[in-house]
Amino acid sequence: MPKLLMPYDVYERHQVVSKLLRKRGVRTVLDVGGNLGVLKKFLDAEILTLNVDGSADLQYDGHTIPFEDNRFDAVVSLDTLEHLPPENRLHFLQECVRVTLRSLIIAAPFGSEGHRAYELKIDSLYTQTHGTVHSYLNEHVRYGIPNQHDIEQLVSRLAVTNILVYFAGDFIWQCRNFERLIRRGKSPGLKWYVNVTSRALFHPIRLTTRPYDRANRFYLYAEKPV
Repeated sequence: MPKLLMPYDVYERHQVVSKLLRKRGVRTVLDVGGNLGVLKKFLDAEILTLNVDGSADLQYDGHTIPFEDNRFDAVVSLDTLEHLPPENRLHFLQECVRVTLRSLIIAAPFGSEGHRAYELKIDSLYTQTHGTVHSYLNEHVRYGIPNQHDIEQLVSRLAVTNILVYFAGDFIWQCRNFERLIRRGKSPGLKWYVNVTSRALFHPIRLTTRPYDRANRFYLYAEKPV
């Protein structure tokens, strides 16, 4: 129950990833871009978090992952790829592949045309309303959240096999919640309503292998050849 009271977005990505990893019986995991202790709530394994902002076990330069080849049973990165310029994404994924022994999981917002357009709308709304940019959202817009073509192109240049891609969530629902908070953020009643109704308890995860119009996030699973 405590996990089901998390915001759906946080719950979904950690629950899906932990489920995929449990199937593979991993013992050591590197969470690149993760926050200290969050994935550990979902997965019984030795988990080390790595980030550029001081919110993890270790801080790094965002370029070279400071571990030797094949160091971890699995490497995961949840909602990090979209914060990298497109020209840096392949190197980032190659670094993740380098330090994993077996499994790689990458999760990020799925950049359908509708999703990209809605985020552009609320990025502009946030700037107009607050007089400043929302750093995470603005990076989504400036760098572009990965679409189907982007995913396929990146995967084709990685030394991985047994590739699976899953989709989950509803970007319209997620963006509308954010839009309501931007428009009426000074209303405590509305903020309370959005926060409560967005909890995972009210939104079961529906995972599919086919992209759909309102998909919010994709999950890429791949394995390193032996």
